[in-house]
Amino acid sequence: MDTSNHQDDGESLADLIRQAQRTHEIIEAVDFDKLRSHDAEEVAKLDGVHEALSKLSEGEQVQRVDGVDEVDNLDPAFAIRNELMLLLDEHGLGDRLSRIHTLGLRGSQPGSKPLEIVPHREGLPAFDVVIAPNYAPADGAHGIFVSYSGVFSAHVAEPITRHHWKILRSQPYDDNDELVSIVKRYLNPPD
Repeated sequence: MDTSNHQDDGESLADLIRQAQRTHEIIEAVDFDKLRSHDAEEVAKLDGVHEALSKLSEGEQVQRVDGVDEVDNLDPAFAIRNELMLLLDEHGLGDRLSRIHTLGLRGSQPGSKPLEIVPHREGLPAFDVVIAPNYAPADGAHGIFVSYSGVFSAHVAEPITRHHWKILRSQPYDDNDELVSIVKRYLNPPD
């Protein structure tokens, strides 16, 4: 009986377990029902899956497999929000995202605060991103809100628990350049 260690080829038990787990992940990512119905996307995965399984059987590590390791974005609202946040961050507004400007709130210094400091969204239309402007027009909280098609600024008066948000100004936009231009204009008080 051969009792020698089977690590002569450089593979440890941990390596073999990792290969088996990765093989299982790759195979589990294939939807066999879709294959049976000849779904074009699922059939297209097979080349990458075959190549990955071949590499794994030869002891190679496989990090990424086309069609298998992509994350499906099932929530379009998340994709829109993410796209807007990346765009605004590119234009130097990243530190203002998800924040509002407060003035005269009890026990709070004026300035940029998380939107969550206001315990309600009453009076606000649907929006994807909020950006802290440089001011509040009166005691309370003020933000610049961006949706996929428009920008509006809104203010909630102090005491914020007793007032609804009020829209101060709004404007639709057609492209990213116009969006950024409107947001930058809304950062400071209107002329």
